[in-house]
Parts: sequence; structure tokens; C-alpha cells
Amino acid sequence: MRAVPTALLLGVLACGGSATGPTGDAPSGSATSSLPRGCTVAGAAGATKGFLAKQKLTVSGVKDAGYARRTYNLFVPDQHDGDLLFPLVFVLHGNGGDGAGMRRTLDLESASGGNAIVVYPDGFGGWDLESAADQNDDITFVKALVEAVSKTYCVDTTRIFATGYSNGGYFANQLGCKVGASLFRGIASHSGGGPFGQNDEYDAQGNLVCPGKPVAALISHGADDTNVQLSEGQQSRDEWKRVNGCKDATKSFAPSPCVQFEGCAADRPVVYCEVPGLGHVVWPDSGAKATWRFLSGL
Repeated sequence: MRAVPTALLLGVLACGGSATGPTGDAPSGSATSSLPRGCTVAGAAGATKGFLAKQKLTVSGVKDAGYARRTYNLFVPDQHDGDLLFPLVFVLHGNGGDGAGMRRTLDLESASGGNAIVVYPDGFGGWDLESAADQNDDITFVKALVEAVSKTYCVDTTRIFATGYSNGGYFANQLGCKVGASLFRGIASHSGGGPFGQNDEYDAQGNLVCPGKPVAALISHGADDTNVQLSEGQQSRDEWKRVNGCKDATKSFAPSPCVQFEGCAADRPVVYCEVPGLGHVVWPDSGAKATWRFLSGL
């Protein structure tokens, strides 16, 4: 098994935070012509919209009873009308953080123009990066959240995504591997690493064998990150390139210096953003824009 970086296990990498970001008001929104229609959720048109803080969910099927009562934050766009189907995006905080702080760090609500339902789950300090999928209470929590939100709101279940920062970026990669395309269309990791697994999850050549079908992936990392080394992001890049059949050749992907690898499976592109001069933070402003441009294109 590839070792989890000690800093992530000790919980010293905080969520980040920013002086700017969402204030609780819904963005003005943009055209929704690209969103499919046909929601069948009863009462969805009258469901509460806007930013809903500290929602509660009791999760069944967890291995540790202490992990059954969970909280999360939810953003539902004003244009949620009971007919349009919206992508569902999980935004995962780093160790020591929470969903509300992560909302300030990665402003996907503005970047998406109100064209996504966004979930900011609260971990217990951080996220479980080691347990197998069927033993992982955080993965069980994420699956339960998909079910709960989809019962009330109009979710396009073919377009569910996970993005995260630091420990949350690692967890986004773990979700892409452990759960894969059975639930997720794509993931985006910022200042993170992985995926990795137990010893019996590697083949004879030392390659990780993920139980889930591969997903599309965007990896963003600061070249000057001294908390999670750049090599961790590069390992993530190389893993997704391998499982998605990508070539080494690249083409530009806005914003610069992002690149998209050529030859990947048609529905599983891989984008890599190595940002000069950036430390252990989410790429200011551009991180959200790059993430949404990638996810919205899937």
C-alpha cells in the first residue's frame, strides 16, 4: 500500500479559506438551455432554494455508530423550477476545515452561474482515505447524500461530480477510484494526491486496480506547495492518464497553464494544471473556473 502522507493523517492541513467568496446570496445565474428537462421528483418546484446551512442527515449502514449523524451545507440555484435537471457537485474540505469554509475557498456557485446544485459536506476533521469502500463511513455518507438530495431536488444522476482541496482532494481521487463511474462522472482534485489502496489492490506491475470504472479527472497543484508535495499531484495525473488510456501529448486547456492530454477515452478526459509560484492553496479564482469548465464539459 502506498503510504498516506503523515500531515494528512494528523489533520494539520486546514481548509484554506478566503477573504472573498459566496456570502449566502444566490448568483444571478446564466442561461440554462444546456440543462436537460424531465424532473419527476414530486414537489421539487416548491423545494427551498438558495444556501441551506448545516442540514442534518442520519446515515444508515455505517460501521461506526458515531459517524451516523452528519451535517452538510447545500446550495440550490434560483432557476431550480421542478423541471430542469441539475448536475450535483460535492465540494470537499481539507483536514481541520468544514463545508462552510470550503464554500469560501472554492466558489463554484459563481463559476457555474447557478447551473449546479452544490453540496458542501462536513467531515469529522477530515476524510477517511484508507478504508475499503464497503468499510468506509465517509463514502457511505456521500452515497446517502446523493440519495437524500435526489429525493427533494432535480438532480441529473448522470452528472454527479466530486472536487476537493488538500485532504478533500485526496478524497475526491479516492471516490473516483473506490466508487468510480457507478456514481461519479468526473472528479477534480486541488493540492491533493492519490488514489491509493491496500496491498491487495495492486497488480503484479505495481499498478493500482480500482474497483470502480475510471472517471474523468482534473488535477490542479501549486508548483511551490510544501505541505502536499507536487509529486503527489503528479502521481494523481499519471494514474488517471494510465487508466484512461491517455497519450503524453497535450493541448491547451483554459485557463493557462492547464493542459488536456490527448488520446484519452472519449468520455474520460484528463486535465492537469501545474501552477507556478502557487503554494498550498486553491488556485485563486482560476481554480473554480477551471473546475467548472472541466466538469460542465462532461
